[in-house]
Amino acid sequence: MNYGRRLSMHVEYNFTDGQWKSEIHWGLQQTHPVHFRFALLGIVSKGTDTVEVSLHQLIARFRENLSIFSASALKRWFVIVLASCAFFVLGIGGSSAPLFIIFRIASYVGWMLVTGIPFVVGASLLFGSQESHRNIADSTQKDSKVSFASLFITYAVLTLLMMAIAVAIGFAIGLLLPAPVQILGALPYMLILTLTISLLLCPIAAFLALAIDQWKTGAVLGIAIFLAVGLATGTPGFPVNYPEIALLGPAHLLSALLFTLIAGSEYQGAIDYYCVGVRFVPGQLILPILLLIFASAISYIFAKRMFESNLRRWTVERNLWLSVKEGTQEKPEAQSDVNLSALYEELKQRRRIMAALAVAAILLIPLAGMGYTSVRQEEWTQVVYESPAGGEMVEVGQQWLCGEFFGVDTPDNVDLVVGCQGEILDGGGNLDYITVDFEHRRMSLDEFLHLNDTEIEDMFGGNEEETHGTNGPFNTGRGGPIHAVQYIWVLRFLDVLGQTEGTIRVSFRIIISAI
Repeated sequence: MNYGRRLSMHVEYNFTDGQWKSEIHWGLQQTHPVHFRFALLGIVSKGTDTVEVSLHQLIARFRENLSIFSASALKRWFVIVLASCAFFVLGIGGSSAPLFIIFRIASYVGWMLVTGIPFVVGASLLFGSQESHRNIADSTQKDSKVSFASLFITYAVLTLLMMAIAVAIGFAIGLLLPAPVQILGALPYMLILTLTISLLLCPIAAFLALAIDQWKTGAVLGIAIFLAVGLATGTPGFPVNYPEIALLGPAHLLSALLFTLIAGSEYQGAIDYYCVGVRFVPGQLILPILLLIFASAISYIFAKRMFESNLRRWTVERNLWLSVKEGTQEKPEAQSDVNLSALYEELKQRRRIMAALAVAAILLIPLAGMGYTSVRQEEWTQVVYESPAGGEMVEVGQQWLCGEFFGVDTPDNVDLVVGCQGEILDGGGNLDYITVDFEHRRMSLDEFLHLNDTEIEDMFGGNEEETHGTNGPFNTGRGGPIHAVQYIWVLRFLDVLGQTEGTIRVSFRIIISAI
């Protein structure tokens, strides 16, 4: 029978030449396999016991923190989040294609991220209610293990749980539309991305709540700041002009990450502009992710400082409340070195600053975003034709105005389109309603001039847009995208009532612009 062997070591000490000398001897000793197995099982058993104890301690700590937070605050938080889910989930309908249903669900979750309701309301209720103040102060005095990190983890876990429920509600509504079961393939991606972004937003919401330290005011101002960022970066599910702004918002970041994960395999033909609301390349997601991580880390540091500052005041307030309840005449300020008046003044100053920041965010952030968009829009705007001063005379009917232009090379995330803007200055004949027929096509002007009337009508006719009367501005739809090749544009005016006689004086421009 083969037995196992183990490495052994023993040390011998000898007294030689008046000095003690040590000698280390190594060797292999034969061991019985049963002994080895029991030793291994003992190690595994100890490790398992350690894991079980640690898990038990974590669960116990979580339950203790739940008892610290106000029970009524937890209930109100849950009700408010469910109500917001019921409101935003109404936007999921309207499409039966699996891909678009998935991104309608992403837009619904995006609204939760943009408004910040689950995060801001939860942080304001858990850290800003009077009952929570007293419970936290009481637990801190009794148990030094209660810390901001422990309470924050409890708040974050509850937030992630609610966001997971919100995602589940979205997919449940999607299946009831009914939608194909294959939309469930996107559920793991949606859940992981939503929880990751939500976790990064939790410190920001906690900082806002602790800085204001009053749950109603904190919830209102916090949601206002979240909405200001949403107004600047664009609302979920709607196309926006430039990814540099849009992807800084959590809603578009969620949709863009989701598109990156699922469009490469099952949905290779998907168009990111209509699913995400913005054209982008994966490399553009790095900066928004890093900025969100940075904002989250900084917010956590400041939230911890706000908590420690508030805790001193909460402790004095708790003692004051107990003194009043017990009928004692002693003032808590006399029992501690804390100046309660100074703490109140500090809180008022913080609230003024946060209110000013909220107002500035609501007013300035959207304006800055729109200003940036306008500047970028202007960079890609090009006038390829403009009527002479005073306008030009155009015969109503079959006359086609035409011209040629060349497209422009653009980055991968920018689409250019071409359209016509103008004004009917005055009209002649018996005209009541005029339609404008504008189109563009990739061809040369010589090719167009060699077409007969039937070919022109087949290729460019039937795209009329109505304008009332024979005076006033008109603006055709924009078509594209266009590329760096040669195009022609064609334009004509038709009388709705069949009167093809007369001429009108018009002034118009053919414009290339970004979507």
